[in-house]
Amino acid sequence: ARRRAERLGAVGVERVDLRADASAIQDCLAESNPGTQADPTAPGEEAWFGVREGDRLVGVIGATRRLGDPAGHDRTWHLHGLGVRPEARRRGLGGALTAAATRSAIAEGADWVSLGLYASNMAAQRVYQRLGFRTDGRFSSYRPPGASPRH
Repeated sequence: ARRRAERLGAVGVERVDLRADASAIQDCLAESNPGTQADPTAPGEEAWFGVREGDRLVGVIGATRRLGDPAGHDRTWHLHGLGVRPEARRRGLGGALTAAATRSAIAEGADWVSLGLYASNMAAQRVYQRLGFRTDGRFSSYRPPGASPRH
């Protein structure tokens, strides 16, 4: 596990600037995860992380900060918008991005970190399980019936 963590840390994940890199994040998401509703310009965005090849983002993940209970006693980060461009897949970038965002959340005081995925996305499930995430809830949909995703 330690070697894997070291290798994931060596990939070159950086915290990207929400203002300066917003269009680059959106461009990466349009190709890598076109169905996502994640938007780096949306209210409540805490952080985005990316991996660059040259000056091009080839992978990204975002995070929002949330209160975990109605009384506001625990602080959480929710990860979203993970996307890796097709030519950069199968190199561990999804895991590296998720690990970096999770480490940042914990370092900044999050009591826990959550994320969501479609049950049919077995590759993502394997990545998240290797990183120590577990399934705490299953939902049939988070959109009203007939609603289409934002692009």
